[in-house]
Amino acid sequence: MKLSYCPQFEVSKQIESLNRRRNELNFLLGVFTEEMLYKHPSPSLVTGKEIERCAKSLLKGCKNDFSALDSIIMQDIRANAKKAVVTHDYFFSKKIEKVSGFLSGIFGNGAYSEITTAISPQKLDHQAIHDFFSLMRKRTAGTIDSELIFDEDEFRSEKKRVTKIIEGYRGHAEQFLKHLDIAQKMPDYTLVSSPYDFSFWDFGAKVMAIERDLVPCIRAPGGKFVFLKSLGLSTAIHEAVHLVHEEVSRQCLPAVYCEPESYENLVQGACVEGVALFSENIALEWIRKESESLGVENELELLAAFKNAYLPNKMMRIAACILEIKEAQERAKERMPEHFKTESDKELARITEFYGFGKERYIFPQQTLVETVFMANYFFGSKKISNIACKAKRKFRLNLNSSATKGLLLQALMTGMWASPEAQEKFVIKHFFPKAKQDKII
Repeated sequence: MKLSYCPQFEVSKQIESLNRRRNELNFLLGVFTEEMLYKHPSPSLVTGKEIERCAKSLLKGCKNDFSALDSIIMQDIRANAKKAVVTHDYFFSKKIEKVSGFLSGIFGNGAYSEITTAISPQKLDHQAIHDFFSLMRKRTAGTIDSELIFDEDEFRSEKKRVTKIIEGYRGHAEQFLKHLDIAQKMPDYTLVSSPYDFSFWDFGAKVMAIERDLVPCIRAPGGKFVFLKSLGLSTAIHEAVHLVHEEVSRQCLPAVYCEPESYENLVQGACVEGVALFSENIALEWIRKESESLGVENELELLAAFKNAYLPNKMMRIAACILEIKEAQERAKERMPEHFKTESDKELARITEFYGFGKERYIFPQQTLVETVFMANYFFGSKKISNIACKAKRKFRLNLNSSATKGLLLQALMTGMWASPEAQEKFVIKHFFPKAKQDKII
């Protein structure tokens, strides 16, 4: 992938060596999450000991003086290692007993309170949720279930249409990158429909999968089938940005890049998901301008509602899982399993003022804390990346009416797969944009 602007940020051999050790640590964290998320969870004490050993070794750091950029990357490496120690101390020892302590170690002090405050009526955007589901109900009445479309012969032609729409997202994502002047062509990857209830980008396999339900097939009055394209398109751009993020990091700042086996959501996920969510804001403006050529001119209101409701839709589930884990920890000492989920449901009802949570059991599917952290990456990542973008815009007086400037801002955020938002902010403000200014890009 050839970048339109490809600044090089050089670091010392010492930092390169420390980054290799960081990647070894993240490989071990990845092994741990595989053990936890395997269909038969099998956490290994050997993995725990190796994580502790590797993380504490990195935290000792080096006594030598670092250059300005080296210091920022060392800050990121140390933040990465501290998150690994927190993971060890929560799962493999008794040093961190409470889920709130674990969340603070991963996302920063007060993370537990941020999550629970975010679902209060004063903070959660209930209007966005209402608007989205109202529009979905209005626009998608008569939708054929995607499982029927892909499994039943009667819907062969509809399956071909959905598949063709998803395949078309490849060209649209590339068109978006050209519009931002980031690159003229994307690297090779495989684009398919996802059989699951979520879309994803697989870093190692280079596979992008778009959730089938994001391309609803609707039987309209008169029997004609209508397909909505915009929700899948926005999601395809989100996933494509993950691929571009990897390429930009690899080419411009390899000291904050890793190979697929060393990428770990527990430490880098907030940065990576935050950047992809930020790109959707830029994409929404582009889709509006190009709506006729993209064939989504009648879906813009629905797409905006989908975007506005995306994080609010996730928040109650994240909070429900955290509260359930908190209750399980408190109840474990009392040996009263019959009360399990009772108090957490009541607490969720109290915070949200939706009292159905205290009356209707098991609204949300059970999931592990690791899975919940992966979901929370979207919430914390979106806040932190938006904050960095706002500071860069103000400091460098960026004209975001220019598509190339928007592309440059997105590229700045995509340079590095960071564990520390503080270190990422320093890099963007003190190195990326000054370099762009020096190179007369801005």
